Amino acid sequence: MRWSCLGKLVCLDNRREHLRDVWDTGAGLGWRRYGKRCRGKRGQLHRDDIKMDIGTQILDLKEDILSLRNDARADIKTLREELTGELAKLSNKQAEATRQMEDLGNTLSDMIDSRRIGAQPAAYDQEMQDSKKNSRTSKTGAGDVI
Repeated sequence: MRWSCLGKLVCLDNRREHLRDVWDTGAGLGWRRYGKRCRGKRGQLHRDDIKMDIGTQILDLKEDILSLRNDARADIKTLREELTGELAKLSNKQAEATRQMEDLGNTLSDMIDSRRIGAQPAAYDQEMQDSKKNSRTSKTGAGDVI
């Protein structure tokens, strides 16, 4: 006779729970405990008992899966809120850095403009105007007469 294990079954025996292997003997279902075969009426199990126990185990697993999924969703929601807060902080820092760079650019531009104006004294401007005037008169042929 060939015994093949079908799975585990929790049995109540004299108000105590025992985890037993469920076996198919070919002639019917039976269980083994602690590696010994239990034969006779005491060892016989009905297929509905096994299905019911497997069904309750499946329901327990479904509940565990649902609770894990809900926990994962809560964790994801928390992480999303934290990341959104960090992203807002980084966005504010980026905007502040952009403002500072614009202010620095304006300051540099003002400094360059003020140095250009300050680098050309009034005498230099007068010389430039005189040289332009002289170059115009010499081109037209109406130069200074001695």
